[in-house]
Amino acid sequence: MPEKLSVERRKHPRSDVAIEVNYHVLGLIDNLSYAQTRNSSLAGFLLRTDTEYKRGVCLVLEIPWPSRLTPIRLLGRVVESRLSNNPITFDTRIEFLAMNDDTRRVVKKLIEHYLEGQRGR
Repeated sequence: MPEKLSVERRKHPRSDVAIEVNYHVLGLIDNLSYAQTRNSSLAGFLLRTDTEYKRGVCLVLEIPWPSRLTPIRLLGRVVESRLSNNPITFDTRIEFLAMNDDTRRVVKKLIEHYLEGQRGR
């Protein structure tokens, strides 16, 4: 029986990279949270969060960057949030919004930076 080949449908491949992210729900005060990415791409992140979010909720993501005084700020929308394999956390898929070419270049450098750091361990 021939083996079925999986066709990659994503426009941007994912990288299994752990990036520390501070985030909050857009428009709400005093709701800053911390998460770490499970994987990352130029289109979005998979975050491990302590809260389940409804589809469509917008999150402001802030990523510390060593050579910058201010963090990298991205706007993302929740695509899916479901219970992870850990019963007290959620795998929350985020798609980036309003990405221009400059922001895309920064995210690409960010992912490459973290990948290099993980290879060096």
